[in-house]
Amino acid sequence: MKNDEATEYEAALQEQQDREAQQPEIPHSSNADVVTLVLGAIMIIGLVVCMTIYM
Repeated sequence: MKNDEATEYEAALQEQQDREAQQPEIPHSSNADVVTLVLGAIMIIGLVVCMTIYM
């Protein structure tokens, strides 16, 4: 019983690796990356605005 499960697991793992190998590498950005980018952009814009006001 345990041996069959291990073989099934190995087969599923191999199948998943084959599927991943077939897919082209597409870098997907997570929500955290997008939030960080937006916050960084807002901070830079705010800095520029403050510098122009104070100069």
